[in-house]
Amino acid sequence: MGMVCLRAVPNTFRGFAHVALCAALTQPAGAALLGGILLQTSGAHPGIGYAVLMTLSNRSNPAPAFIHLKVHSAYSLLEGAMQIAKLAKLAEADGMPALGLTDTNNMFGCLEFSGKLAESGIQPIAGVSIAFDFEERKDKRAQPGAPNPRVASKRDGLIALYAMNDAGYANLMKLVSQAHLDVGGTDAPHITLTQLTAHAAGLIVLTGGPDGPIDSALRDGQPAVAAARIEALLKIFGDRLYIELQRHGLPAEAEGEPQLLGLAYSSGIPIAA
Repeated sequence: MGMVCLRAVPNTFRGFAHVALCAALTQPAGAALLGGILLQTSGAHPGIGYAVLMTLSNRSNPAPAFIHLKVHSAYSLLEGAMQIAKLAKLAEADGMPALGLTDTNNMFGCLEFSGKLAESGIQPIAGVSIAFDFEERKDKRAQPGAPNPRVASKRDGLIALYAMNDAGYANLMKLVSQAHLDVGGTDAPHITLTQLTAHAAGLIVLTGGPDGPIDSALRDGQPAVAAARIEALLKIFGDRLYIELQRHGLPAEAEGEPQLLGLAYSSGIPIAA
């Protein structure tokens, strides 16, 4: 296993965009090549980019082209202020062949996003950053003296989900709807492990970086919890799971990175940075 990055590849197949997630040249000797992500534009939802797993074996290609996979727009309520039209212009100016939209707990911007990016000649990637509950506290809720439901059902962190086909796009919509409709009146939007398991088909998942449930467990000094959460996601997604690293110069990111790398190598899970 090794680090992964985005780079341009020839548009070999009709209906496929020219971007792939590939193994970086720093991959350890003897390690297996990682699966990649190829964006597919065909399907029931024209203009939406899907992430499709593929295998890449040629490591002599040119340097990767950067693609931002976790953009938040003004549709990330109380978080973002960037209008989608502005995002399209910035991506075009930076020469990005594709851009991923992962607004928090909603897909409100997907239609506008696909239209604006298509006008700029940029491939839109449909995704969402969604609050996630591993249901580790489920048993405690039924016990006498358990905390109130609002506290007990507090989310564990944000994970990023991406559609890799029509079924995945449909499941994204189902999960986002459930995040808002299937929670108590006093609880914040989120999905559970049970819901994700039922609607995991056609989806690729990133662990969420510093805001994710793996990083938060490590920050809390609970490496066993982090490992158990990785194992739970791995059982659902297999090779569609990526451990996410971010480097913004924050102390928490630097402190957690060695442990994230350890989890990735011990579990054979690729890294998205």
